Amino acid sequence: MAQSNPRLSVVVTSYTTERLKDIYDVLESLKAQTYHDMEILFVAEKSQDLYQQVKAYAESKAMPIRAIFHEGPLGMSGARNLGIREATGRIIAFIDDDALAFPEWASSIVKTFTDESIIAVTGPAMPRWVDEDTGWLPKELYWIIACTDWVQLDGLRDIRNVWGTNMAFRREAFELAGAFSTDIGGMHGKRLHGEEVELSLRIRSKTGKRIVYDPEVKVMHKVYSRRLSLRWISKTSYWIGYTRRVLQELSQRYALKEDFLNMERGLLARITLSLLPRTLAALVVRPGSALRVLWVTVVALSFVGMGYLHRLLVSMIRRARRGLDRKGAVDESKNG
Repeated sequence: MAQSNPRLSVVVTSYTTERLKDIYDVLESLKAQTYHDMEILFVAEKSQDLYQQVKAYAESKAMPIRAIFHEGPLGMSGARNLGIREATGRIIAFIDDDALAFPEWASSIVKTFTDESIIAVTGPAMPRWVDEDTGWLPKELYWIIACTDWVQLDGLRDIRNVWGTNMAFRREAFELAGAFSTDIGGMHGKRLHGEEVELSLRIRSKTGKRIVYDPEVKVMHKVYSRRLSLRWISKTSYWIGYTRRVLQELSQRYALKEDFLNMERGLLARITLSLLPRTLAALVVRPGSALRVLWVTVVALSFVGMGYLHRLLVSMIRRARRGLDRKGAVDESKNG
């Protein structure tokens, strides 16, 4: 029997004082939650100044927030894992430091977990455009800005994986499957995307339980103009493509029978059959905005493809080397 009002632990991590305004905003949104059996843990990565400032802010606002300093390697996965170890709740949720939780976010999470077959839940991350002239991006490309409207889900649905901006797990998920991998999402330089996807695959493989999308578990995700720069789009898209191939390989290793890239193929079909024709048609009436959308689409898909093919080539070379090593070992044993 599920506990009617289980404690919910919410973990927020960050690594720089440059995000203090965003951090204070997300903490205020958590303070305003309608669900009250909740603890908030803020994990500061490497920056003692950030740790001290958030701790002082919480004390000045009389907010029930526990600030923790993470001394381990820089990276979101390691910081979140510290949050998991420090959390006392039966449900552990995560929200990005530049997101804002709707007031019913926490209560919706707890309500979802009344179904014992559910091990994790994710929900919408909707864009909150911060800078002027940033709301032109079509929904089919929201994955570039870590928002989720590209998925087109309505109602409670089983889903392949949670999304890192907005996710929650039963504690047993970590007890049975382990924590976030620091090989994915562990570094700010080599940006392998998708530590939450790898964890989702592992949890499903180890527990056999469901991961669901609940449209009521919703947050707003701030979008600054820098996320629409050529450097951001190309780098993000490349590492998304590279990591998707890594995760596809892991899905096979975890013996999950579904087509791992089913969602991505569906999105590619929508971009090809809907977004591109719409954009080309708009060149006549809105040439400036249409060219901008066309440019972003081409750049994003090109770099996703390059990243995916790069990892595919790396995997092929590794398999070939392993085959040669095995052949050499066999030949050596025969000669011996």
